Amino acid sequence: MLILYRTAYDKKGTSFFLLYLLYTKTNLFIFYERMYDMIGKTQICTLENIIQLLLSSLPSKLVAVASRPSMGKTTLALNIADYAISKANKTVAFFSLEMSKEQLVDRMITLGLNSHPQLIINDSPWLSPSKLYSVCKHFKSISKLDIIIIDYFQLMQVNTEPTISRSQKLALMIDSLKKIANKLQLTIILLSGLRRETKRRIEHKPILYDLERSGCPVADLDIAIFLCRDDYYKKNSKCPDTTELIVAKNNFGDTVTIFLKRSSNSIFHS
Repeated sequence: MLILYRTAYDKKGTSFFLLYLLYTKTNLFIFYERMYDMIGKTQICTLENIIQLLLSSLPSKLVAVASRPSMGKTTLALNIADYAISKANKTVAFFSLEMSKEQLVDRMITLGLNSHPQLIINDSPWLSPSKLYSVCKHFKSISKLDIIIIDYFQLMQVNTEPTISRSQKLALMIDSLKKIANKLQLTIILLSGLRRETKRRIEHKPILYDLERSGCPVADLDIAIFLCRDDYYKKNSKCPDTTELIVAKNNFGDTVTIFLKRSSNSIFHS
């Protein structure tokens, strides 16, 4: 068990303590964050709570999970898909633009995750918003579909004028994906890369500006999540084998930071 303490401040400036407890359970690494305020109230936030946030609230949501390479975006996305299917009876379509279907299944096996008939994997290398809409509309017409995961969205294609810049194309793509989420009444989770600015800064944690600079307009997002590994940047990190999960934007509630434990092969331990 790893226990970390830090002092934080609420919106009124009142200080309170955050107590982090790590322990093991099956498939999902549960990380408790207990907030003790001045009158003794306690709030608990876990990775499970964050996944539930993605599955609840309004049925149509646009979510971004962003980081630099090797931070665990795909691993987290597969954990979200597994939880959504096994615990919430959701149907998930996973559009993998980076890995083949076989590679993705191998990753799931490595993570100890089960294959589900409610998990639809599409590894078509050419995916545009219009094709995504057509495929997902078909899925919904013959069965049901609750969540779309795209790994990762910057590899999608968009038909525009050649004179339009890359950033303008990505902005148009995000706008189209937002409309698809609303039309089909489902949650779209975009895995997103980040530019190298975070690597050059003294403070390596991503911020919303980094996501904006990477072509993802933050204003169109309902939820923005970052992943960051201190030991990726520092050899003598005080938090080895730990991934920081930062909810930087949340239209449905508070923002929060939790820590996920990894094994040597980058699996998030529960």
